[in-house]
Amino acid sequence: MSSQRTLTVLFFLSLCGFLCLSKLAQASDYVSCLAEKLQGITHDAAVKAITEACQAQYASNTASKAASAPAKALIDGRYRDNGNGTITDTKTNLIWMRCSLGQQWTGSTCAGVAMEMNWNDALKTAISFSYAGHSDWRVPTVDELDTLVQCSAGRAPSARPNGKFVADTDGSCHGNEFSNPKININAFPNTPIVGFFWSSSPNTDHSGYAWGVYFDSGYVGFNNGGAYGSNRGEGRHVRLVRAGQ
Repeated sequence: MSSQRTLTVLFFLSLCGFLCLSKLAQASDYVSCLAEKLQGITHDAAVKAITEACQAQYASNTASKAASAPAKALIDGRYRDNGNGTITDTKTNLIWMRCSLGQQWTGSTCAGVAMEMNWNDALKTAISFSYAGHSDWRVPTVDELDTLVQCSAGRAPSARPNGKFVADTDGSCHGNEFSNPKININAFPNTPIVGFFWSSSPNTDHSGYAWGVYFDSGYVGFNNGGAYGSNRGEGRHVRLVRAGQ
């Protein structure tokens, strides 16, 4: 095979292979580099060296452009959209499913009806659950779930000293006017308006109960927006979480 023919074959094999991995527009710098530097070159070793140099230059330029690209704005200054039906809470570094179990992420909202299941089924479902390329999802602890409560008019202290329920620290939302449900609906669209969500935390006072959070609407009451215990056999909603990287 002549040197000129070798040059032509190497050029087009390299170009075609590269374009299979990149869009034409993204590869324009690489193509320009090859077209400029391969003019008049017939030696195989020189062709190979120039091709590798252009690939390295393209990779460097691509990385530089990615680094300088503006970061995607956070949802309400707190939640980072991961683009796969999950969000990262920058306050806690936890990664949440945007939809309740039973709903499906459409790319812009949560469609369908949120499931209700008892506590044991919720824990079992999480163990075998795979979503957005990860299989380490779990039911959140009550303290983790509690961080999602959002009250527009303030909130009572939320604490469970020694794992016990205390009415004065049930985390209830204040005021007569507040957003419903009591969660950021831009981050978690179509969250059930009336609903208790399970946590993985058992109630230490009653073996048949477990902690959860009410994201109720319509009134400000004893359980409204606060953490409270529920019978483990009752059907409740579930939102899964995983640790951030």
